[in-house]
Amino acid sequence: MKPVLVTGARIWTGNEPRPFAESLLVVGSRFAAVGSEEEVLAHPRSKDAFRIELAGEGIVPGFTDAHIHLAGLARQHWEVSLEGSRSLEEALGRVRERAASVEPLDWIYAVGFDETWWPEKRKPSQADVDALELPNPVLLRRVCAHVHVAGSRAMERARLFRESGVFLESEVQPLTDAMARESQGKALSAETLLQACRKLASWGTTCVHTCSAGSYGLEEDLSLYQELFERGSLPIRIVSYHDSLPNYRFRSGYGDDWIRFGGFKLFLDGSLGGRSAALTEDYADLPGHRGQLNLEDAELAAFLEEAFCRGIQVQVHAIGDAAIDQALDAFEAFAGRKSPLEFPFRLNHVISTRQDHFERLARLRPACDIQPIQAVSDMDMAPLRLGLERSRGAYAWKTLENLGLLLLGSSDGPVDTANLWISVDAAVNRRKLDGSGQTWKEEERLSLDSALRLFTVNPWRVIGLGKQFGRIAPGMAADFCILDRDPFAIPAEDLHQVTVAGTFAGGRLTWDRAGNLGQME
Repeated sequence: MKPVLVTGARIWTGNEPRPFAESLLVVGSRFAAVGSEEEVLAHPRSKDAFRIELAGEGIVPGFTDAHIHLAGLARQHWEVSLEGSRSLEEALGRVRERAASVEPLDWIYAVGFDETWWPEKRKPSQADVDALELPNPVLLRRVCAHVHVAGSRAMERARLFRESGVFLESEVQPLTDAMARESQGKALSAETLLQACRKLASWGTTCVHTCSAGSYGLEEDLSLYQELFERGSLPIRIVSYHDSLPNYRFRSGYGDDWIRFGGFKLFLDGSLGGRSAALTEDYADLPGHRGQLNLEDAELAAFLEEAFCRGIQVQVHAIGDAAIDQALDAFEAFAGRKSPLEFPFRLNHVISTRQDHFERLARLRPACDIQPIQAVSDMDMAPLRLGLERSRGAYAWKTLENLGLLLLGSSDGPVDTANLWISVDAAVNRRKLDGSGQTWKEEERLSLDSALRLFTVNPWRVIGLGKQFGRIAPGMAADFCILDRDPFAIPAEDLHQVTVAGTFAGGRLTWDRAGNLGQME
């Protein structure tokens, strides 16, 4: 492929000494020159390059979604979406509609219900599902993915029974295993994964840290990514984390620039919305209930010790303050111990924080995976679950940044939208996009520069590749996206409207909105 020369842009490079440039040159898979137009045109390879002339539009490094369930995103074509349903009756009606279009023995997996929006304010039950009188096995998943509800036929297929039909956390695994066996090829394939990857590329994403959580019905199949790579059609880089330690002896980073092993994912608790996040005090809206911890302290310590000694990075899911306590207590045992990894531990979500947590985080310094969009999607729910006093310390992104911690940004898709420009808007504005203009905890807003680092520079730093990826500089991997406007030249409230005109990964065009860049190849 010919070199690519871009001129006339406003390029945010991610480089602190020189954050902006106006021109870049890509030769092969890497940036060959970045700077003023005069500087870049002086490069000898600029003369035979394919030229893209812009008029002040923005360019940023390719986005990395540092915590996503990509296979779950790819299965959305097969699943029944309950997102946006405004009543239990409407949600069940969508299940009934799907049953009319599938075979009687086919599984129906309906995902994304949120009972907090319903007049009933209660989760579905086995009785609700069975009342549909369908021949199909039916499994419902809450929007947080930490609560499932099964009908009798689904439980029969998994050879288990629970009167309520409600399964929390990994209790659902026998059901999702049965569903996976009996839906082989229908739910997930190389083609459906390719479509999901292309959608991400259309939003400027060039890499994902995807989390395989088979015990939650979110299992990844790496062979499908391998198939896409061998066909030359994989448009994004894959860093894969798994909820079990590998049987074979290899460390985090095993693989290549396109598909690599990231590490081990542990779930210490569930979600606030599903009231399975572990709290030290009762839920404000459910006295006597504090959620649950999924692991005993000794179990957690054993997992971390094995992963640490094997050079495997660990993502630790902790939402409630009790789960954050448990994580930080476990991290204390490794303070001062040497690791081949700069960041052996990543604390994921870090939502229900207290003042004493900040002091310990500043000392122990784990990387923190945050989801800015969830400070927006949870702003009505979280104060109800936590109460006003506890919610004051929650979703504290600016506070975490001020501690000097490495923050990584992600969508947690398909729990929330995987369009990371919506997440950038959430980090900067902490404002609903429903027209209400409602904001929450404005003192925890991030600058645009900080928000972009969440999704570009920092995810590569956390896996030890910050000198090769994540910035626009000579010698770095040519992952970048051309925007329809300069995000630094528009009002902050318009950030969610930014769209992508073209996305490049490894110097290769992976998305072209207008179709006018294809002649490069």
